[in-house]
Amino acid sequence: MKSYMKSGKKRFSWEADMRFVDTINVSEDATIASKVKGYDKFLSKELDIEIGKTLQN
Repeated sequence: MKSYMKSGKKRFSWEADMRFVDTINVSEDATIASKVKGYDKFLSKELDIEIGKTLQN
């Protein structure tokens, strides 16, 4: 992040830096997995809805 002055005010310039982390060999934490599973039923109810169709030719 870089900072600079403009019109007497301190401004910042920021760029996202993406990095991929391979988690295939990381075992899941049972406590967190349980927490996520508890939210899954609520999220599915809200998010598992049809919003459109794709027609194949």
